[in-house]
Amino acid sequence: STPIVHVPTHVNLPVFDSLTKLDYVNKINRYKVLFASGGRVGASLLHNMCEKANDRWEEFQDIEWIINSAGVAQMRTLINSFRNLNKTYIDWLSSDDYYQLCKSVDLILNPASKEDIATLCPPVWQDAFLNSKSAVKFTMAGAARIPIISSPMRSYVEAVQEGETGFIVNTADEFLDKILYLKNNLDVAKVMGEKARIAVEANYDIRLRYPLYRDAIIGEYK
Repeated sequence: STPIVHVPTHVNLPVFDSLTKLDYVNKINRYKVLFASGGRVGASLLHNMCEKANDRWEEFQDIEWIINSAGVAQMRTLINSFRNLNKTYIDWLSSDDYYQLCKSVDLILNPASKEDIATLCPPVWQDAFLNSKSAVKFTMAGAARIPIISSPMRSYVEAVQEGETGFIVNTADEFLDKILYLKNNLDVAKVMGEKARIAVEANYDIRLRYPLYRDAIIGEYK
């Protein structure tokens, strides 16, 4: 039988570091918060966040919500009615362009909710689905030297040092509280980002992962 090999996620730091920022995003003169998703995971919590932030618009008026998604049109229908928020929508990007996007923002969000996958799998599988996701957004945040705020999926609980390289939260209100905390404490956010970079260099650099990929391909992975 064909073995199933698990190799932890990685980031290509040499390529990441060689790229410039995305000019049109970098020019946005606000605190830039990135939500990126290949599908719907996180959409419900993001909607709840934006609904609450829209009501508290004075606290969030200098924040740009950057939405990068393969389903960007669907995401637009979810949150475009919140007129008090500054929003930028970006369609799905190539890996290099995504690296550039991550280098151009101040904070990465990683919300996740069972509600978003209710049509994908039955309730008994939903925890397993969410907990099977890799910590790729933590690797992006660390590579870019910025913090992450994430829902408590297993890989993120394992990767994020609470209060040191990011935050693990559960609710929309907790996400908003941490966004404001980091926006209003840029010195703290900078230190967290530097610590995240150290963690990514030590644990997720593709140069560390290459031997695992090589051995898995030729059948020698233990």
